Amino acid sequence: MLPLDDQATTALQDWNDAAWERVARARQSLLFETPVAHFFVRAYLSEGIDEVLGHLTAIEAALGLQADYEQRFRPKSERGPGATKRVAARVAALIGARSFADQYEHLFNVRSTFLHGRPMGAISTEERVLARKLSRQVVTALIDRATSNADASREEVLGALLEDGLQLP
Repeated sequence: MLPLDDQATTALQDWNDAAWERVARARQSLLFETPVAHFFVRAYLSEGIDEVLGHLTAIEAALGLQADYEQRFRPKSERGPGATKRVAARVAALIGARSFADQYEHLFNVRSTFLHGRPMGAISTEERVLARKLSRQVVTALIDRATSNADASREEVLGALLEDGLQLP
């Protein structure tokens, strides 16, 4: 916590510089070779369903692989769950609890309802806040992972997250 005096300005600047340097290093890693930052920023500049779509797209850009959506890119031994469950498992493993996978799946269902033309009400404030919070947690955890596993490939990291996430109770 920063005191509200002249020292706060200096301390806040130091924190911002250090945080920005960490983000810049992470963005150079293979974990950020997809447009995670683009969709994350775009989501914050949107409202309503567009905001929710943007946050979910940021999560998918962060934790999705082409093999999730096209089984022909997976070894036969890894056919298992579909794309949504695979991304949800990675969300849970990355952030550290099964409840985060449940949140992702709920938001994914809201997204699917909208995109596939089924009747739905307005996006609730709770769902917008949940989408914001979940994507922020995913991106923050991905930054941490990128700065600590700089040499690992994206496929290796996401493969390990999938295995870990599928084992969560």
